[in-house]
Amino acid sequence: MKIKISATFEGKCLRCKKEKMVFSAGNEESGKVITLCQDCCKELGDISTANAIEKYGIKNDDAFSNDGINVTGLDKIQKKIDKIKKESKNNDNRDDVK
Repeated sequence: MKIKISATFEGKCLRCKKEKMVFSAGNEESGKVITLCQDCCKELGDISTANAIEKYGIKNDDAFSNDGINVTGLDKIQKKIDKIKKESKNNDNRDDVK
């Protein structure tokens, strides 16, 4: 089972039918998607995402037609982080002479 989860957005909750800040989660294999608000998530309690999708989700094959978001440039960011860590370590190891 491969589940994809969206970022939050303004939309209609499938459970309470209210326009609120929601997120969507879907199962690529079954094609079912659920869109929930925070209040309904809290009311569902400890139910797993997979079970919520199967119980409340609706079939939506279009939801999986795109690849989604591609994150690029992580290698550049990681190099900057490594450089900052190295500089910080070098500064910590220096003896301050007065």
